[in-house]
Amino acid sequence: LDLTKMSVRQPGSRNLYRGHAMDSKLDFIEIALLGSVLNNPEKLTEIDCLPEHFESSTYAEIFKIILNMSGNNQPIDLFTVSDALERHTGKDWMTTLAKVAQHSVTAENSLAYSSTVKQKYIERQSIAIANNMISGIGSLGQSCIDDAIVKLMALGNEAKSTALTIKEALKQSIEHLQRVHDGETEIALSTGYDCLDQNIGGLHDSDLIVIGARPAMGKTALLLNLMLNASVINQIANTKVITTINN
Repeated sequence: LDLTKMSVRQPGSRNLYRGHAMDSKLDFIEIALLGSVLNNPEKLTEIDCLPEHFESSTYAEIFKIILNMSGNNQPIDLFTVSDALERHTGKDWMTTLAKVAQHSVTAENSLAYSSTVKQKYIERQSIAIANNMISGIGSLGQSCIDDAIVKLMALGNEAKSTALTIKEALKQSIEHLQRVHDGETEIALSTGYDCLDQNIGGLHDSDLIVIGARPAMGKTALLLNLMLNASVINQIANTKVITTINN
């Protein structure tokens, strides 16, 4: 069942899903996403969501606690999350979390649902920014428009923490090695410098490597050698482009 393409009802409308009253399709998506994370905490590393992206303040509070517990390498389940929430808010969360835990979706749907939650957040924020601009343009003029443009451009750029525990990093590394062994992903490109390859594991598609040094120390020469070596050793025929910016 894919609800990501279904329309969201106006606030106050009610839907029924397996005996539970739902305020909207988005409410179902948010609770299903939380249920997946609660039942499978390892999905957190794949979900691009922040607590403020949730429309429901209750779900946002739950997701915030789960993220904090994950960052502190604490076990995540129905009881530990309920205990953390109770300590944080002074309220009993077991009934709410039990309802959340009943909802769960596949890994593929959890990614789609997290994307929908984030997109709906951007839509709500865009409407709020537009309304503020309309109400303030009479008194603030051009500055109100400029402020709205800046806020609209910033939407969707909220950074999600990519910090990993040693356990999570090791798990990802083992999975990557398995994919390389099975031929599901390409082996990294050699830089031509054995010592450098041993330290960074070669060059990967997703790498961002920063070379820092004082002026005239050979940064550009090193970069050119890296590209030349990578092209020759790995037999890459495509022409590469280098752009340098000096302040």
